[in-house]
Amino acid sequence: MNKEIKLSLKMQILLKVLFVFSLLFTNLLFLRNCDFYVLVFSLILTFIIGLVLTMKTFKSFFANINTIYAVVSLFFGTYIAKTYFNFHILDYFNNLSYVGKFTSQHWVIISMLSIFALSCIVYLFILKIFPVIKKFYLNLSLNEKRYLAISLIISFLATVFLYYFVRGFYFDKSVAYDIYYTSDSAALFKGNAFLNVNMGENDLRQPLFGLFSLPFAIFAKLFSEIFYFVPNGYAVFLTVIQILLINVSVIMLCRLLKLKGLNQFLFSLIYFCTFSTVVFSFIMEQYIIGLFYLILTIYAFYESKKEVNYAYIGAVSTLLTSGILFPFISKFKNWKYWLKNVFKCFILFIVLFIIFGQLPQIFYVVERIKVLFGFSGEKLLFSEKLVQYLAFVRSIFIFPKSGFMLDKVTHLPSYRVLDIYGFSLIGIGILILCLISFILNRKNKMAIISSVWILFSFVLLCVVGWGTAENGLILYSLYFSWAFIILLYLLIDKIIKNKKFKFGLIILICICLCIINIPEYINLIQFGLQHYGR
Repeated sequence: MNKEIKLSLKMQILLKVLFVFSLLFTNLLFLRNCDFYVLVFSLILTFIIGLVLTMKTFKSFFANINTIYAVVSLFFGTYIAKTYFNFHILDYFNNLSYVGKFTSQHWVIISMLSIFALSCIVYLFILKIFPVIKKFYLNLSLNEKRYLAISLIISFLATVFLYYFVRGFYFDKSVAYDIYYTSDSAALFKGNAFLNVNMGENDLRQPLFGLFSLPFAIFAKLFSEIFYFVPNGYAVFLTVIQILLINVSVIMLCRLLKLKGLNQFLFSLIYFCTFSTVVFSFIMEQYIIGLFYLILTIYAFYESKKEVNYAYIGAVSTLLTSGILFPFISKFKNWKYWLKNVFKCFILFIVLFIIFGQLPQIFYVVERIKVLFGFSGEKLLFSEKLVQYLAFVRSIFIFPKSGFMLDKVTHLPSYRVLDIYGFSLIGIGILILCLISFILNRKNKMAIISSVWILFSFVLLCVVGWGTAENGLILYSLYFSWAFIILLYLLIDKIIKNKKFKFGLIILICICLCIINIPEYINLIQFGLQHYGR
């Protein structure tokens, strides 16, 4: 049976007109709170983009339609429209305030008319991404497939158990922020930041987070409805998918490091014995998605050999700070070639930014920046920020000194990093070892990238002082940890040539990390059971 059908020229023209028309309602469906003039401007730009897409990207898009892909795309396009319709009904957006509240009938019409454009976008996504996923899966070794399968089972059972007894890891109605450390888990879950592009946390820091996390969150939402008997299903499946993304990221890092067999096992073992990886796999936050796209960008640059590294758009969209990777998004043949590819990424980002209703962010950027700078440590001395940064480096591997305290705003129980007064010798030691590793491995491309990433972490967290105002640097440990782990592993690999000794040393390190960190994991769970348990 032929899976593709060929459409006549008249039908293609009709579908293109329908796409442009439907795209306007997609824009309206995703628009965040704005005034009338911003709305009109957004719709005009969306209309122009729709015309350009039909003449360029979609020029022959409707010529041949894969029936299976079309049915799947229609299903997910409808599901996305239904999800955003529910957001509006629940008043998640406080949207389009200049006309008063739209009625549910208005949103029904808007949602239905957006389905075709959403389905076309999903169809294009499947055409471009499915072959990449298929190729990556087929290139997995048997041990890697077993590793992913086992990790899925373990993470599912652990998450079901943990979330059943402790709400604080993902949601609690009594408090929106800072149950564990300075994470925004409850707010993220309640506002559904993983599906909702316009949730408050998806601001300039993560301009299109809800869009690039949507493919993962949609499956989590769908699984939770199919397997309705799983308690806290959406949170559980979303967390399991995120842990899967960490595992896939580790596999990509191993390929970038050219690690196979025993070496791949040892690197993965160290990665999953660090405190930040274990804890922030289960505390619901946005950094896993950002980390995945960050590693994917590096992987696509070195392994996929793509002319234009569009993975970079996902990295920047999920965490704007990942934009520092811009030198690594395209092969540098000459300035003209490189700038052309950078420009292509920039244009696609702007197109997505406009279509999915984020244009109002530009008009309110000054006010938002003023709010965000409240999280920086501009009132702290450099020495105070350095103290926090060294503790942050330590917390990647070993738990920070933490404990119970009452939140200053809500006066509710919170588990936070305690005030730090002295320089962490462990943090200093780790940085020195990373520096030695860079010197010894300075010709290694991953050593160079990792060193740049660590330097960037120092500039962002110590010099700028982002997060130091609330003593919350541990929140960013997972996002930066891979660079530290790579350099320390490369150092061990460089100076220890005896395979048995290297194996024994790494196993000993992992055992020590577990012995040191397990009591803190127990404390975290006991705190949750006592204050945010069932």
